[in-house]
Amino acid sequence: MPPREENIKGRFDKGENGYWYNAYDGIVMQKTDTGFYQHQYYDRKFVKAYRFDIVIGSGKRGQSYLYWNNSYLFQLPISYYTNEDTWSNSPGYDNGIANFSRLVNSQCLGCHSSHIGIVSNKEQTSERFDKASVIYGINCERCHGPGGNHIAAFKNNAGNAEMELSIVNAGNLSRQIQLDACAVCHSGNSPDLSRALDFATGDTLQHPHIQQYEKDEEIDVHGNQYGSLIQSKCFTASSTMTCSSCHNPHVNKSKQLHIFSQKCMSCHVPKTETFCKNDKKIKTSVLAQNCIDCHMPNKESKILNVKLESEDNNTPAIIRSHLIKVYPEETQSISSFFYKSKNDF
Repeated sequence: MPPREENIKGRFDKGENGYWYNAYDGIVMQKTDTGFYQHQYYDRKFVKAYRFDIVIGSGKRGQSYLYWNNSYLFQLPISYYTNEDTWSNSPGYDNGIANFSRLVNSQCLGCHSSHIGIVSNKEQTSERFDKASVIYGINCERCHGPGGNHIAAFKNNAGNAEMELSIVNAGNLSRQIQLDACAVCHSGNSPDLSRALDFATGDTLQHPHIQQYEKDEEIDVHGNQYGSLIQSKCFTASSTMTCSSCHNPHVNKSKQLHIFSQKCMSCHVPKTETFCKNDKKIKTSVLAQNCIDCHMPNKESKILNVKLESEDNNTPAIIRSHLIKVYPEETQSISSFFYKSKNDF
């Protein structure tokens, strides 16, 4: 996203706009007439201002920020962490020092933008980009392909068959190709991630990295939703289940757990063998509101964490698991809550 005030979640008010590594060195976020900046301080003395040029992330879980240096992109050292509504050290950075030298490459931008032009230069080992070419966010064409032919067909009053061919309809593709369109960015540290920038719906991926997971505990909740999903019994027992079986890419209902639960209950029908075994303790009408917290609970990531200014240890990101199964601890906790409150339900 462009660095507009409504797009940046962190605060710029005095007293809430700083991140200090120690008593002397830190970063202060500043809003000016020319934009938003991270001001570096060393030994309590101002060193340099770095501009917010690109915002990465919706803010659902956090945001990070990039800045331009000529045609190179770099990540800023301070990010925003939503769970605590505060600034944090950017993930993977040294906790004791401000680092403005982390280059951003096309592998990153392939999943965090819709397009950016790469400026080729054989003498340079790092990628350079065309600033004017960036298309922020994930737009329609990332899934449906270029829209020019579709618009032309519509203007020319083309027939239904020609209209259908002028745009990619994911519903007409095979199950694996539909999954690959999501997996290109949602399969962890995949060798195929480097293809994300030029990947088009309809392309196929190889998944050799998936074979390395012998135990579901080895799949971290961060990034590899595809790897978790394909090991879920719900997935292996179905011949049609894809990411869009639960996620409507055109509608953001990520916080409405009852909508996802209704998807579960389209297969897990009450009074059948596949229905929740807690229906003896909890009313079916209550279970129907939230299958998700039991069978796809929020879990701490082992690989993605941030350092908050007020904490001694790193804080792990909390992300919903896409390995659909029975989680005994979560089930017991939620069952106990409803059992103790059964008169209310």
